[in-house]
Amino acid sequence: MKTRAEVREELQTVLTAALVGTGLPVAVVYKSQVDDFAGQSPVVGVFSGGSERKRLTRTTWAVTYYYLIMTRVLFEDPTAGATWGADEAEDAIDDIERRIAEVLLEKMIVHEPFWKHVGYTGRTQTTAEVIGGAEYRGEGIEIAVLVA
Repeated sequence: MKTRAEVREELQTVLTAALVGTGLPVAVVYKSQVDDFAGQSPVVGVFSGGSERKRLTRTTWAVTYYYLIMTRVLFEDPTAGATWGADEAEDAIDDIERRIAEVLLEKMIVHEPFWKHVGYTGRTQTTAEVIGGAEYRGEGIEIAVLVA
């Protein structure tokens, strides 16, 4: 059975392939906390959020890993001039969440070899915070991955 760290790395890989690159909306997908994005935007982070193990038999468990996927977008980007402001930041947050939902839905349909089920655990939450001296807007997406 895959460990929680291995599944987190796989999530990072899957999200990077779907979100990062020419014509795609995200600059980088991190698999751990970063204190300063050095102006990068938008960014996504994948963080461990706990585990649940339910006994199936005397020797087996049903294991679910929980994760927090955090999106962050510069609220205003002075280097982009008048082309990036609050409206563009909100649009980017919305677009990235939709793309993440599509990736997770695809994984539920395809059933990766070690993912029996993946999905949101509830509603997402938007945030605003200062990171590395820059104001970011973001969205927290809590997901669960049933692995065994």
